[in-house]
Amino acid sequence: TAYLSPEQIRRSGVTAAADQFALGIVVWEVATGQRLFRGEGEAALLAVLEQPIPLPSSAGGPVALDELLSRML
Repeated sequence: TAYLSPEQIRRSGVTAAADQFALGIVVWEVATGQRLFRGEGEAALLAVLEQPIPLPSSAGGPVALDELLSRML
């Protein structure tokens, strides 16, 4: 559930952007060595909808990814 896009959670029209969002999460996690969204079940879903997404550099990742992942996420 931590890789679902907001539109998937809301059950609205899902496009290729949902895949881009999931890929962005994976890249963020690989770059930082941390989970972006923590929690299980409904807590994880709420995190995706409500938690602000930190830039990778703020979590120890490379600054070069900040702009790209800001667009993906």
